[in-house]
Amino acid sequence: MDFVKWLRAEIEERGWSQNELGRRAGVSSGGISLILSRQRRPSPGVCRGIARVLEIPEETVFRKAGILEGADDFAAWLAEEMETRDLGVRALARRAGTSPSSISNVLNRKRSAGTELCQALATGLGLPEEVVFQRAGLLRPSYQIRLFGRLTPAQRNVIVRQMQEMIARNERETGG
Repeated sequence: MDFVKWLRAEIEERGWSQNELGRRAGVSSGGISLILSRQRRPSPGVCRGIARVLEIPEETVFRKAGILEGADDFAAWLAEEMETRDLGVRALARRAGTSPSSISNVLNRKRSAGTELCQALATGLGLPEEVVFQRAGLLRPSYQIRLFGRLTPAQRNVIVRQMQEMIARNERETGG
C-alpha cells in the first residue's frame, strides 16, 4: 500500500478530516492536501508529526513514505521467497502452521506481519527468524524484552498503552 492510501486509511479509521490530521500533527491543511493529492512528498518533519498523532513509531511512517533508507517492502519480499520455494499461500500456511488468510493479508498489504506470524513464516520458509524479523522491520522477542528492561517506568507505561491501543484496533479490524 502506498503512503497516500495508507494515510487516508489511517485518517478514515480515526474519523478525522484532513484538517484535523494537519492540526494535530502541526502541519497546515494545505500541506496535508498537497501530500494526499500526490503533489508533495512528506518531509521527515511532517512524518514525525504524523507518527506522533497516530501514536505509531516514526520508523513506520518513514518506511510508508519511502524516506527510510533501505526500506524493504515485506510483502514483495515474502512473495519472492514463496516463488523461489515454489510455495503457494496454502502450502506456506500449512508449513508455517498458520492460516492462509494471515499470509494473504500480508501479501495484499492489508496487515503487517507481527511477531507470531514472523516466527511462523520463518518456520514455513525454512529461514532463520532473524532474517524474517529484519525484513518485517521487527526485533526478535528476546531482544525486545532486553530493550524493554532498560526503559524507565514512564517509558514502559507509554509503550504498554500504545500496545494496548494497537491490540484493541487490531481486534476491531479483525473482529477478534
